[in-house]
Amino acid sequence: MNVNFRNVMTIAQKEFADNLWSPIFLILLASFSLISIASCYQYGVIATNFVGMMDSLMPGILRGLFFFTSTLSQFIPLFGIALSFDTLLREEKSGSMNVLLTHPVYRDNIITGKILGAMMSLLLVIAVSMALSIGTLIMFIGEEITLFEISRIALYFILAYLYSIIFLGAGLFISIIVKNTSDSLIYNIVVWLFFTIAYSDIIRAILYAFGIQIVDADGNLSVIFQQLLGIAPAYHYQQLVNGLFDVSQTIPYVLSNFWMDLTILVVVPIVLLVLSFIAFLRKDITL
Repeated sequence: MNVNFRNVMTIAQKEFADNLWSPIFLILLASFSLISIASCYQYGVIATNFVGMMDSLMPGILRGLFFFTSTLSQFIPLFGIALSFDTLLREEKSGSMNVLLTHPVYRDNIITGKILGAMMSLLLVIAVSMALSIGTLIMFIGEEITLFEISRIALYFILAYLYSIIFLGAGLFISIIVKNTSDSLIYNIVVWLFFTIAYSDIIRAILYAFGIQIVDADGNLSVIFQQLLGIAPAYHYQQLVNGLFDVSQTIPYVLSNFWMDLTILVVVPIVLLVLSFIAFLRKDITL
């Protein structure tokens, strides 16, 4: 490896700037911002009319974010895909990658810079959506955010970021191993649809077909159903969010009780990014 941090940061800054002014990125950001506001607005209307009921279990801001989680878990992976499905293919097909490699810039610098730039862009997306969501909730509920809520919101932000990087890594890896942008987009959309929308329903249908119960005698999800759901990243993200917003438990208790889910959210994106790094170093990108 010949990592030159100056080259890496230059590439990362360029990637971030390119993403920031990309029409696709701006359209997705504007759309998701509107979805975030609409989702929290819907909760805000409910909370305004049923304050006692909604605040009985947890503070209004946290309950509003919990209400927003299902929307976030379905749409934030799209940004990971949008930022990665053609980030390398676009430059390979245009020939600019070969031109770049004629300069004293090594492949590991390029892929590292691309990853950092995409991660910076993803961080911006989540920060904007969180700010809009919290602002909308505060406007309706009229509560001040306490230190108790800030600590959980901060961890919620980190978990959402880790979850989104999984799809960024998957999108980057797919874009490296396929030949063209259209194939990369199709495969990434299939991955998104399968793991975020269709997977749980498919597993439920298969278990029903084999006569396997998905709920045990106590009304809890059966062990086999939970194990199969564990293949999807969204399951682990949701488990952690459920524990985090259980205000009767401390954060250290939540992290220790859901350590496996947290480990998966940390390890899976690292593995995918490392695989992408290795695949790019081995790929023949000559035109």
